[in-house]
Amino acid sequence: MQTALASFAGKGYEATSLDSLARSLGITKQTILHHYRSKDGLLEATINHLAVAIASAVDGALAGREESTAWERLERVIRAVFSLTSRNPDLIGLVREISRLGGGAVERLAVALEPLTERAATFVRCAMVEPGEPRRDPRQIVTSAYAAVVAAFVEVEILQSLGQRPSPRLLLRRRRELLDYLATMLGVQR
Repeated sequence: MQTALASFAGKGYEATSLDSLARSLGITKQTILHHYRSKDGLLEATINHLAVAIASAVDGALAGREESTAWERLERVIRAVFSLTSRNPDLIGLVREISRLGGGAVERLAVALEPLTERAATFVRCAMVEPGEPRRDPRQIVTSAYAAVVAAFVEVEILQSLGQRPSPRLLLRRRRELLDYLATMLGVQR
């Protein structure tokens, strides 16, 4: 799965070859096809792997923290997601590639993330100080948060491609900006 993830994220879907993947893993292409039926099936499994990785990071951030405030739990989740994507930049690369592919790939990602998105929207709805304001749609807030995480890491990649060495503080600043946005949207005083 990691090899497929790295290839889809780094080379792109079209340039990823099942033959090359099989060679790099020391297996046959038929072995891959036995488990995934096609390159598209492998992409779908990779998308599901992405969703599980994010859900695991969120679950880990929330485990045993019921006594903390909603804001403290939200901060831990944001930190965990930034940490996950910092350690695994191919996850962001995969999201970028899925966005580029559009259509069915984006729909598969949306379906894979739907339980997490719904859970996050419910959490945001409950955490709002003034729930029900039309400008504060919980699902839109969650979508904006997902987009902000992806944008922060894409910004780092762009700077690197331009020969610049982005400071680690850049991601910390983007995380802080996301937390400020969420505090504003939730009506939380920090």
